Amino acid sequence: MTDYVLNPVGEPAQSVKRANLAPRPGSLEGKRIGILDDRVTRSIGNVTEVLGPLVEQRFAPGEVRIWLKPNTGAPSPRALLEDVMRNSDVVILACCA
Repeated sequence: MTDYVLNPVGEPAQSVKRANLAPRPGSLEGKRIGILDDRVTRSIGNVTEVLGPLVEQRFAPGEVRIWLKPNTGAPSPRALLEDVMRNSDVVILACCA
C-alpha cells in the first residue's frame, strides 16, 4: 500500500491585484464613526456596551452608530454595506470570534 502526503496550500489561478488601504483621517474628532457588528456570539452586547462608549470617550466623534449584520454565516448584504458607507466617515468592523 502507498501512502500519500497532500499539500493543501493552493495558488491563485491568476495574479491577484493588491488593493491600497483607504486614506486615514488625521483625527476622529467630529467624524461619523460606524461600527459593523458581525454578531458572533461573544460580540453581541460587547460592541454596544463597550466599544461604542469607548470610541465616544476617547475620540470625541460627532456620532457613533452601530449596525448589526443579520447573519453570522453569510457576507453582509450589499444594502447594509452601502448604508454603513453612506452614513459613516470611518468604519470599524467588530469581529469577536
